[in-house]
Amino acid sequence: MSAGNGNRNGNGNGSVGAIELRARRARIALVGCGYWGPKVIRAAASLPDVEIAALVDRELALATAVQRHFPAASPAVQHVRELLRQRDLGQVYYIDSQRLNLGRVRSDVDAIWNFAPHDISIIQHWFDARPIAVHCHAYDYLQPGVPDLAFIMLEYDFAVAHVQVSWLSPSKVRRMTVVGSRKMVVYDDVANQVAIHDAGIDREHLGRSLGEFSSFGEFRLIQRSGDMFVPRLPHVEPLQAQCRHFVECIFAGNEPITNFEEAAEVVEILEAASVSRANGGQRVALEDLAHV
Repeated sequence: MSAGNGNRNGNGNGSVGAIELRARRARIALVGCGYWGPKVIRAAASLPDVEIAALVDRELALATAVQRHFPAASPAVQHVRELLRQRDLGQVYYIDSQRLNLGRVRSDVDAIWNFAPHDISIIQHWFDARPIAVHCHAYDYLQPGVPDLAFIMLEYDFAVAHVQVSWLSPSKVRRMTVVGSRKMVVYDDVANQVAIHDAGIDREHLGRSLGEFSSFGEFRLIQRSGDMFVPRLPHVEPLQAQCRHFVECIFAGNEPITNFEEAAEVVEILEAASVSRANGGQRVALEDLAHV
């Protein structure tokens, strides 16, 4: 955005002389026009300050088709991240994530690489840490060598995360559960809802109020099931919010919520999962991945 030089008559009030305000406009090129290409272009083109300047793909037909026609930007994902940042859940024990559907079955990529990037990216965004190791057990039922179902474990030095993905399930499930020592959170992407449960298992001292537990007999476990709170979140299409955030970063010169380093980290985790799967679920330490 630029402005004119203000008052040309020198009266200081700026009323004489036009001030030209040129609308901001980002010219965007999309490289790769596959399955997500039309969705990205539709979301980006819906923004008033975006111009689609170019579409690039090795297959001309894909680029032509896109002319006719991601998770961290979701308010729900950001809300859970803020809960974790403020330690409202207490000590985080684990995350359990499910991304299940009946189809779309593919032959060029397995369910791990097709579905798991979404969940792993969100987990990385929430934890803001690099896993120590990855385990993966995967099973192929429809096409030899192309897993339809996978169970991925991510080990962190403070918690664990479990990701289940499948395109061979009767129901569409997009659910992530975060379990902490004080509270638990369920993020349901299908319902676009975050439910915060004041629930857990508390340890109560027997006969003492201070000190560490030295044996099981010194405390008892008490189930706590309190209220459930569902915060009101704005209804925003995540992909459109992601495109909006990307454009705002261009205009302001800011670092995006997720950058190329985080994307590379997700790929590294997926590669570790593939190595583990090829070796019968063997534990793969990320620091050793380059030597595997």
